[in-house]
Amino acid sequence: MRSRWWTPRAISAHVTLAVCEPGFGALAWWQVDRALGGNSLSWVYVFEWPFFGVYAVFLWWRIVHDQPLVPEGLARALDRPTKGATDSTAGRVGGGGRVEAARDAPARLRPSRARRAEERARREERELAAYNRYLASLSAEDPPKRW
Repeated sequence: MRSRWWTPRAISAHVTLAVCEPGFGALAWWQVDRALGGNSLSWVYVFEWPFFGVYAVFLWWRIVHDQPLVPEGLARALDRPTKGATDSTAGRVGGGGRVEAARDAPARLRPSRARRAEERARREERELAAYNRYLASLSAEDPPKRW
């Protein structure tokens, strides 16, 4: 099993942190020198850059540890056909977790895109007609006033 520390996402987070942290430290040190030299505004930045550094470490930790990992046994089980499958594609899990065997369901059980679009259009027409009746009733109750 590949460790969460060496996934492509984690490696990019490591590199980003390795570049940002020294930069934040150098900027904080520069602001300390400026603040001690009499620039009072730099005292704000003396605390701001370390805060950015701590926040970067927090984000790095979250990026590395929020990745879902699939155990090897589960990954192998997902690649195997289910018991009793006669077709080579039946019962296999496809991309995105969909079962490819659902493709073979009878057409009456699968609403087609055209039928779903027609149902949606009819529902929208009914809603629009009801809304127009509502507006007409409001207009009848309170006729427009002439200025």
